[in-house]
Amino acid sequence: MNIELGKTYHEGGTVIVPIIKKNFKERKYVTLEEAKDKMEIKDSGSISKIEIKSKASGPVFVRSGTMFEGVGTQSRMPTMSIVIMPTENPVPIPVNCIHASHPISTGASFRFAGSAPAKVFKMALSSRGNQSATWNSVSAFSNSAYTNTGYTTNTGTDNLIGTMKTEEFKKSVDEIISKMPLQEKNQVGIAVLDISGIVGIEMFDHPDSWLAVCKDVAKRYAEKTNGHLKETWFTIDENKV
Repeated sequence: MNIELGKTYHEGGTVIVPIIKKNFKERKYVTLEEAKDKMEIKDSGSISKIEIKSKASGPVFVRSGTMFEGVGTQSRMPTMSIVIMPTENPVPIPVNCIHASHPISTGASFRFAGSAPAKVFKMALSSRGNQSATWNSVSAFSNSAYTNTGYTTNTGTDNLIGTMKTEEFKKSVDEIISKMPLQEKNQVGIAVLDISGIVGIEMFDHPDSWLAVCKDVAKRYAEKTNGHLKETWFTIDENKV
C-alpha cells in the first residue's frame, strides 16, 4: 500500500491524522499558494464569476474554498477546484460572495486570502454554490468565532475575511495549528475526525503541494479543533481511527 497514517493528534474533541505517501512522481503543476504573485484576478461584474489570468510557466491548481479578498469589491470564494493554464485570456471561474454587504466593482482586483473555514466551505459545496446558503454560513461562523474567541473588532458578521483577520481570532488559530502534525516526512495530507465521525480529508499527490498549503488547510479546521470540549475526556482507539 502506498499510503500510511502517521501518529494521531487529539485535542478539544477532535482527532487529526497525518497522511503519508511512500512513493510519488514528479509534480507537473504548482498550487495557487506557490504562484499567487503570477496570477491576475479580476471582478467580472457578476456575483457568481471572477476571472483569472496566469503568467506562471505551467498549470496552477486553484482549490475550491480558497478566499479571494476584494480590493474595492466584494470578496469571493470558488465553489469548485480548477486548473489554470498559462494564458493571456481571462478564465472565468464560479464563485460565491463571502461579504454580502459590500458592493461589486467590475474590473476590480483580488488578492489571495487563504482557505475558508470548514463550515462555510462545506455549505458552499453541499448547496451546489447556493449564494444564500453561503451567506448564512458566513454569519453563523462569525457569530461562533465571536463566542469562542471574544473578538471585538467590528467587521460585521457578513464579512468572512474580516472576521478571520481579527487579532483575537488569528491568535487563537495560530496557537491551535502550531500543535497540529502538518510537516512530517513525506506527508501529503490530513484526516480530521470528531466524535461524530469524519469531518474532512485533505490530500495531495505530492509532499511539496501539501507543504505549500498545509497551514491554510489547518486553519480551515482550527475552529473545529477549538470546540467546546476543552478537556481530554476520552482516549483514542488507534485501530478504529
